[in-house]
Amino acid sequence: MGETELYDPDNRWRGRHPAEKAVLAGGMLAVVVAIPPGGVTGAVAILMTGAALFGARVSWRRFRDALLVPAGFLAVGTLPILVSFAWDREAGGPTVGVDPPAAGGVVLRGLAAITCLAFFATTTPVCDVLELMRAVRCPGFVVELTMLTYRFSQELVASARTVRLAQRLRLGYGSAADFRSLGLLGATLLPRAVGRARRLERGLAARGYDGDLPVLSTARPASRVVIATVVGLGVSLSLHAGERVALLGPNGCGKTTLLLHLAGVLRPRGGEVRLAGRPVDYSQTGLRELRRAVGLVLQNPDDQLFAASVYQDVSFGPLNLGLGESEVRARVADAIAALGVEGLADRPPHRLSVGQVRRVALAGVVAMRPRSLVLDEPTAGLDPAGVAALLATLGRLHADGTQLVVATHDVDMTLGWADRVAVMNRGRVVAVGRPDEVFRDRALLAATGLRAPWVVEVGDALRDSGIWPAGRPGPRTPDEVLAGIVRPPER
Repeated sequence: MGETELYDPDNRWRGRHPAEKAVLAGGMLAVVVAIPPGGVTGAVAILMTGAALFGARVSWRRFRDALLVPAGFLAVGTLPILVSFAWDREAGGPTVGVDPPAAGGVVLRGLAAITCLAFFATTTPVCDVLELMRAVRCPGFVVELTMLTYRFSQELVASARTVRLAQRLRLGYGSAADFRSLGLLGATLLPRAVGRARRLERGLAARGYDGDLPVLSTARPASRVVIATVVGLGVSLSLHAGERVALLGPNGCGKTTLLLHLAGVLRPRGGEVRLAGRPVDYSQTGLRELRRAVGLVLQNPDDQLFAASVYQDVSFGPLNLGLGESEVRARVADAIAALGVEGLADRPPHRLSVGQVRRVALAGVVAMRPRSLVLDEPTAGLDPAGVAALLATLGRLHADGTQLVVATHDVDMTLGWADRVAVMNRGRVVAVGRPDEVFRDRALLAATGLRAPWVVEVGDALRDSGIWPAGRPGPRTPDEVLAGIVRPPER
């Protein structure tokens, strides 16, 4: 999805001492505070920060991300200044007052201060900021609060990105849906922020937090730091209509990146993605057509739910297709019934269990009726009953003609479920074949860190003992293993 770290490792000032950058940012902030409120404040801040950013060669995208969260809070906080309410005794009713100059002055001064601090954040790693605060003997609770606030703001930015991506995948942010999509994005961030804060609190308590956050410092060279590696060239995979394909491979091998390419979220730097034999068109119109055909369920389904209720969330995609109300309601009803979540239609998404969240996220994509459904580790975090229910749902979708592509680590499930298996390693597809063929390639499994399913292990033992014929394909399900033991196949 992209990194949320504000620090730009390519900036020219990465080797300078944090104190020098702190003094520069503090000096710019002092100038902003000293200048009287008004348009001059914003202009001076923009000129100073622009010159500093140009000198440091900071990425505009990272600087924009640094402004995103505080600017949002600033805008909300300015509303009481912009709009005021009073009771008019003569008129016998309330009056509304609007004061744009006062609100504008506060916004300009606030943005000026934020830009100064954003410059410091994009040129200095947060660990250096914390070390500098300790060096100047800032109170411990201030250092801890800074650390937690930074982490929380980054979680909030990451959540906003994933929600926006989920909306785009279901055709949000079209010409007629901009305000509705933005409204849903803003409305969902508050409960998500509270939920993430509570999870952070529980995580701190589980790791022994007692009011002090110790930090282990480590020496870091001033040379360039590699943040991430994207999937490389050499990915060649054809997916056929109506089949079930499992993507296997170790963590970081490129499975998720490949799925994001299939859904048009990422655009390949080399090669191309073809849909029905034609290269994907990455214009807005082309991407809308792609997402009508290919539905993506993200690895963390909680990031894919953003409406006030399950019903509203499932309806989001069909509404963006431009369908009439009756058709939208029919699709929502069918999707909710297909996923077995009829009793959750009026429940807010943040009150759902893990299994319910996965089913609702899948219902939101199924309601768009794509020809191909792409799922990133859909069984992760589910209990055995939840896995069985999900596989049953996928089976019904497949029976209706939907192509399924699933990235997973579950080799036991893959053996009995998939028609084909594609194995990835280090950004490349290294093997494609039937599950029984792939899982009997011991060299391939060892090279990619995979293991053979237990059914394959038992089947090999049956073959070695002479119970299972040597030339016959091995069992793929527990029932086939049991049948082979009770009544061995004819030779």
